Amino acid sequence: MLKGTTNEERIWNFLTCKGLNSFAVAGLMGNLYAESGLQPNNLQNSYEKSLGMTDAEYTAAVDNGSYSNFIKDSAGYGLAQWTYWSRKQSLLNYVKKAGKSIGDLEAQLCFLWQELQGYSALMKTLRNAKSVREASTAVLLQYERPANQGESVQAARASYGQRYYDKYAKTEKEETSMSTKITTGAQLAEKAINVAKNYKTLYVMGCFGAPMNAANKVRYTKNHSYNKDATRTKMINAASADTFGFDCVCLIKGLLWGWCGDTSKTYGGAGYAINGVPDIGADTMITKCKDISTDFSRIEVGEVVWMQGHIGIYVGGGLAVECTPKWANKVQITACNCSKSGYNTRNWTKHGKLPYISYTGKYESVNGDTTTVKPSEPSQPTNTTGNFKVGDIVEFTGTKHYANANAAIGPACKPGKAKVTATYKGKHPYHLVAVSGGGSTVYGWVDAADIKTETASTPAQPKPSTSGTSETVYTVVRGDTLSSIAAKYGTTYQVLAQYNGIANPNIISVGQKIRIPGTTTPKKSIDEIAREVIDGKWGNGADRKNRLTAAGYDYAAVQSRVNKLL
Repeated sequence: MLKGTTNEERIWNFLTCKGLNSFAVAGLMGNLYAESGLQPNNLQNSYEKSLGMTDAEYTAAVDNGSYSNFIKDSAGYGLAQWTYWSRKQSLLNYVKKAGKSIGDLEAQLCFLWQELQGYSALMKTLRNAKSVREASTAVLLQYERPANQGESVQAARASYGQRYYDKYAKTEKEETSMSTKITTGAQLAEKAINVAKNYKTLYVMGCFGAPMNAANKVRYTKNHSYNKDATRTKMINAASADTFGFDCVCLIKGLLWGWCGDTSKTYGGAGYAINGVPDIGADTMITKCKDISTDFSRIEVGEVVWMQGHIGIYVGGGLAVECTPKWANKVQITACNCSKSGYNTRNWTKHGKLPYISYTGKYESVNGDTTTVKPSEPSQPTNTTGNFKVGDIVEFTGTKHYANANAAIGPACKPGKAKVTATYKGKHPYHLVAVSGGGSTVYGWVDAADIKTETASTPAQPKPSTSGTSETVYTVVRGDTLSSIAAKYGTTYQVLAQYNGIANPNIISVGQKIRIPGTTTPKKSIDEIAREVIDGKWGNGADRKNRLTAAGYDYAAVQSRVNKLL
């Protein structure tokens, strides 16, 4: 199923999912726009008059068989304006086999992609494109081949593609940057648990998250004497391409370098030695930490735990995540200096706070003591807008958010309602997440001067749904954390944990049902909401789905109606 609410969104997402980079996707789309305006039922204008049929009438006639000259009429048709008889015949055969209309967007995209595979030189250019112009011109000269292939046509088509690049590629980069960079200990713990529970992993020395594809198998069976051992080499070569390799310290570095589980990237989406995190070993990393201690009755979520030659991440509730060849031979959750039913136990020597991320200063004991040990709370910075606490709904008035509390620069975002999700004594002391429907796009650390009181009070304890409200039930999928789910619905992970009786909010499982409290019962018809969607009042893509779901609407039903109205 295509993802998106407009043809251009659907086409962009389809081609991106095929592995093309943004330059290639934009260059190809610019050509398709020039040919058909991205309309899959587009009939060449000159033939509308000579055949006496509109786009819709021609499409219907071909579908129902009342027009039988589709193959030989020489009329350009569809996204790519297929004209030559053999290509039109292949298109017709393809859609008939798929049981689709000749004007179906998804069917045409699938046919287009199949057809492109026969243009090996073009595909090589697209897969390695370094600019929109390069990709666009290659498509024009090697695939579309219109009568006029001059410089003015090349420039025009490249300009169309550049519009799509500017519109979609920039957004993708900003979202990736904000979603993959870890800035707090809690985020590090969440990401580590996510890797342990929801990804296939294997202990591979010197590997910081690379997928075990053919090229990486060659690389990592030769990079270290440990991996060259016949037994380890056999394990690496037997791993599936969606298995990611890590060792103990490389798990931590990979996550802090932006690893996101992308099998199309050489290192799973991670950079190298970025975000201020150097390439160092386990025994060096512990020496860089702050507040190093051997007292495991006073430890914070997200601290690293260490023993000679080995390192892991404390994730709360007496548990740690580590990558080790011992036990399961992968990234795994283990008991930290205590006994836990169902977990192997590791007795670590020390623990400490990484200097690359921030911590809340709230401690616990690995033994699960009912009294948690906390240091004195750091004083909050004074400001003219007042002090805020986690859970407060505020009015964000700024235009920038930052990846960490002391960042020098940050990307732009929109003002509006947001929720405080963390605080820290730094240059940008408050972490905000936009509230659904509040107009803002903030998701990061912000200046105190850029927020003012909306509702600065402790949120009421969640209660089961009552008259006039209903709860939403969300099913956990791969990559989810309780915090990310909470952000989708404009709440906090603490609220969801309490409402669902989750003892350790750092641990959720794929397929688990999470109840979202207090969703307002829809008051508008599906038709009314569908028309609001078309008018742009509910956003686009995943944001639209989250906002509709949070508001209590059936996203699938609304989208189905939107598709019928368009």
